Amino acid sequence: MTEPYGVYIHFLYKTEDLKGLYGVARNWYMPTKEECYNYAKYWGNKHGAVDMQMLTEGSRQTIEQWIKDYSEEETKH
Repeated sequence: MTEPYGVYIHFLYKTEDLKGLYGVARNWYMPTKEECYNYAKYWGNKHGAVDMQMLTEGSRQTIEQWIKDYSEEETKH
């Protein structure tokens, strides 16, 4: 059985005072790329995101490796 398709997306929201932005990253795994994109758009709109940025996409293994690599890189700074 193949891993489902996944996306890891950074959503930007306005702060409560509307003067700044903050980000939240979320990931989903679904059977197809199209389902992942559609759900991400739905989720972002439902929660009032002002922008979305794709961080990485692909298999569960690809996304988990990207998160691990990014976390390791961040701790070096």
